[in-house]
Amino acid sequence: MSTGVYLAAGVYIHKLTIEDRTVPVTARTAHRLLLASLRVAMKALEDLSYPHARFAGVGGVSETELAKLEISMCFLMDFSLRVDNDMLYAKNKALLSFVASRALAPIPHMRLNVPERLRQVVEAS
Repeated sequence: MSTGVYLAAGVYIHKLTIEDRTVPVTARTAHRLLLASLRVAMKALEDLSYPHARFAGVGGVSETELAKLEISMCFLMDFSLRVDNDMLYAKNKALLSFVASRALAPIPHMRLNVPERLRQVVEAS
């Protein structure tokens, strides 16, 4: 899986748990939420994906449960699966401002390498 899949999965999880408060994060839901978001992000962004049986086996769920998780994730996201540079930059900026507001040291590898023109667009909005 590419880095973009992991970033998109993070955006999906943030939307469902923080913005919309649709899915509560508990010990029981965290694993399934991560598994479903990775599967959906991989299918949305990449041409090739791992076979369904392999993904379910690695994730520790049955193929039927993985299919249900995948379908549920798509409906919860209202099939709005598009993630672009502006969204990733805005999420990165919000995360860094949260870290700064808590007087925590920012982590250098959390910064995205965003071209200046995109940075200006996001900061203007």
